[in-house]
Amino acid sequence: MSDAEDVLDRFSGMISIEHASKIASGRSTKENKSDSDPGGAKVSDTTEILSFIESAKKSKNDGLKDSNYVVDLEDEIYRVFNPKGFNGVQSNQNRRVIVMGKAGNTIKLNLFDKLSEVLDSKPYERGEKVLVKNAAIDVALGELHALRNTSLSSVSASNGGITDFSAINEGDRNIDVIGRIVEISQMRYTTGLRGEKVAFSSCVLTDSNNSRIEAYLLGYCALVAEKIRLHSPVKLEFCSARSLNGHITINAGDLSRLVQIKPLDRRLQRR
Repeated sequence: MSDAEDVLDRFSGMISIEHASKIASGRSTKENKSDSDPGGAKVSDTTEILSFIESAKKSKNDGLKDSNYVVDLEDEIYRVFNPKGFNGVQSNQNRRVIVMGKAGNTIKLNLFDKLSEVLDSKPYERGEKVLVKNAAIDVALGELHALRNTSLSSVSASNGGITDFSAINEGDRNIDVIGRIVEISQMRYTTGLRGEKVAFSSCVLTDSNNSRIEAYLLGYCALVAEKIRLHSPVKLEFCSARSLNGHITINAGDLSRLVQIKPLDRRLQRR
């Protein structure tokens, strides 16, 4: 399979072969870029890449021509989305989107296959600073896309996450919660808005002070929880808090993320 065909395959035919060829050509032209190209010798951050994309759009160059830039990006992970198949269908080649940067200044990075899987197996967390090498800039979409030789490595660990449940208040949104799963209900299914089956379950977490909180899991979070052993440390990312029967509970929908973290994570130490 040629490089262009490999890129086309990774986009599941959603781009033209001409576009795929331009992206593939960036793999061999990175060393020849000028200082105006963020994929030159230095590592760029999200702000620099967004600025480059904006300049490229203003120059009115052909979008396919600008898509052959390859960049190294170092920045924080703002959000990790759950994996999805192309066109919503799960397959052996699933697509994963992570959002790089900080709130109000972010860019999407599309990952595939093993890079998608390693996000959970390592795991990489929201707030962690990472180095992404050899990602293609798609000027037309304003996004980054992984190539066959794209790599991901950690620069510094995340320090984020609520480990004291007394700090959680009703109405909190987009919070990260860290604890150990000590109870979990049997997973069941309900019917979604489009008639699809949606998994749901609940679990109980304990924090660093052995306080307990109940979490309601929907969609992919419920599927992940089904495979986690009791007393394992976990992190719920991008969830919300509400009051139920006088108690604060956590809601983790399909746009939230549940990931198992390392057993000796210092954030789990009793305070």
